[in-house]
Amino acid sequence: MRPAIDGEGAVGAEGFNVMVTPSRLSVGAWVVALGLGCRSSRPVASVRPSSPPDVVAAPASPPDAAPPADDAAEDVLPNFAAQRAVLRACPAPAGTPAIQPEPESYAGVEGPWTPTARRTAAEVPAPVAAACAAMESRRRAALARLGASAPSTEDDPHVEAVGRCYHAGNGAWALEPGAARVRSETDLAGERVRLVEVGWTLAFVQADGRVLRARVPGARASWSVFHDFDGDGVAEAGLRVPGSVGARSTLYTVRYGAIVAYARGAGVDASAPLDVDGDGRPDFLADSPFTTPNTCGPAVFYGVPEAVHALSDGGFSRDDAVAREWMRQRCAGVTAAAAEHVIEGGPPYREIVGRIGCLRYIGVTTEALQRALDVQWPVGADDHCWSRDAVVASLRAARVPFQVAPCAADPGSS
Repeated sequence: MRPAIDGEGAVGAEGFNVMVTPSRLSVGAWVVALGLGCRSSRPVASVRPSSPPDVVAAPASPPDAAPPADDAAEDVLPNFAAQRAVLRACPAPAGTPAIQPEPESYAGVEGPWTPTARRTAAEVPAPVAAACAAMESRRRAALARLGASAPSTEDDPHVEAVGRCYHAGNGAWALEPGAARVRSETDLAGERVRLVEVGWTLAFVQADGRVLRARVPGARASWSVFHDFDGDGVAEAGLRVPGSVGARSTLYTVRYGAIVAYARGAGVDASAPLDVDGDGRPDFLADSPFTTPNTCGPAVFYGVPEAVHALSDGGFSRDDAVAREWMRQRCAGVTAAAAEHVIEGGPPYREIVGRIGCLRYIGVTTEALQRALDVQWPVGADDHCWSRDAVVASLRAARVPFQVAPCAADPGSS
């Protein structure tokens, strides 16, 4: 059987699936009440296991089910109805770019983001198919050598990614497999867990079957996005490699016969793709600089994410009209008066970083917010699991690239 390449999935040799299966975006769950947001660091749900071998056109698996009850306290669904009511009463000025509605849940968003063009088995260059089949064979052999006592690799995005090729226009991206091993580590809950790691090398299979390679530090890796941002016929690839704090996804491309970091995407974290303005190009959501750790557990909470808008020339913007309208909508309903009740008369809460971030974006100064915090959340007061020092530090260090007009409409009036 000839191998197949699916433009929204993996390059398949005989005996392995070519469909990419859904996974949750790394954006987590945003808590948005009239635009106030934060993100938990709860581990991202991983890619579902592939369908059985020899299935070339099997449908993708259904979206992940709703999180169990014990996750509900950490991943609170946004108050979209209230936010949209505010926006209806406070529309954008004429000429403002249209912004796509934010998903009411990220649980069913598929990943990684891949090119929309599909290629059939007959269109796969034979040299590419042969190289990808060899990688898949080495992956299977490496896992088989671990034996039956190895921990399950089901729902492990790293193991699922290694040895699989992804269509990239004039070639295919892959994580070329090396040796596999079983490693033990302590997870965020303090429990010892065993997991499988497969050695890997970032690779690009050219149309003639020759393989370009690049060493990227990191024991584990997975993909976040494939898209031809610069229009040269080769999709750039977002490679997510966990670090000491979280994971960042770097964009890579092919230039002059070598794999290199995509220069137009320097500084862009490609972990969370989302087409903000509906132009067909994946934009990215960047973590807010306003943050606080949960001092009672392994989590970090962020303010409203910033939009990194993908431009038609292959570059990105953090402060153009699209990025501004994204933030205006996320902060709908927050006015300068909110600075006088950041704590809202109760104990500190994790959404405080979302409120503070929006207040900065609508023009409230750092000094004014610092004074408000000194009164409402004085030094020495009970943090209630949220770090006052971290909130203040992020407030002082954060730089907002622009300001947006506050939307003062009362959602109850619409």
